[in-house]
Amino acid sequence: MTSRLKSLGALTARACTRIRERAHHAALVPFVALACHPAFAELPTLVTPTEGVNGTTVQNGDIIGQMGAIFKAIIGIVVLVIAGWFFLQAMMGLIGKWKDYSTGRAQISDMKEYFGMAMVSGVIIVALGTYAISTMG
Repeated sequence: MTSRLKSLGALTARACTRIRERAHHAALVPFVALACHPAFAELPTLVTPTEGVNGTTVQNGDIIGQMGAIFKAIIGIVVLVIAGWFFLQAMMGLIGKWKDYSTGRAQISDMKEYFGMAMVSGVIIVALGTYAISTMG
């Protein structure tokens, strides 16, 4: 009799577990339906820069002018990214040199040389980037 009660208890426990799992799945249905529903908002449109290559104003519908303006903006962004990347690399290198200097593996002249080279290279990168943008404008 007790084994039969134990088997009935196990059977009801499995049934309760199944019911609980199905209730969890049923509770997820509204979230899945909302996630799969298409958005009602409009897609964003690309804002064309107003100044194109050679400083000309870009007119609406002028595809070539818009492509030139976007190309000019992309060049400016690439220059800024390269300058920022170089700045981060130079600062990380300086921190490494400072750690070497602090532990006695480098001299102060090594750190000064690295700092001077980072400054000169940074100025050259900014000057070249400015020249690249100004030649298109």
